[in-house]
Amino acid sequence: MSAQSIAEKSKKVLFAAALSGLAAGAAETVQPETAQAKQKEVEKCWGLNKCQKTAGCNVKEGHIKAANAAFKKAGKKLQFKMETHTCDKQNSCSHKKGLLNWIYTAKGHCHRTEGGFLISGSDSKGYTVDFADGAK
Repeated sequence: MSAQSIAEKSKKVLFAAALSGLAAGAAETVQPETAQAKQKEVEKCWGLNKCQKTAGCNVKEGHIKAANAAFKKAGKKLQFKMETHTCDKQNSCSHKKGLLNWIYTAKGHCHRTEGGFLISGSDSKGYTVDFADGAK
């Protein structure tokens, strides 16, 4: 075997090793996050919808009542229609139809987004609405 042939084989082996290392690293970063980790990084930002069927599912009557009461108390004119929904049927541009919706945003981003607010609580304990300006 010539020195050039050995050098060419060495280059190919090194190149293949480098590619496999990159592929292994990429595979590790693409692994799905746990639900718990994802919850720490995102929040449900209510009042937003990107008009691309990106809105969240499961808007309940309690969410709508809480949002309407909070908007009224804060002197905001917007009131949402009392129309609950579970998913795609109503989530495309629903804000233009006067429906309440939410999308996931990065933690802390919702309050910096015009029109965005947080709703916390449950059906059994009631819901609290938190606007960026601190009004509740």
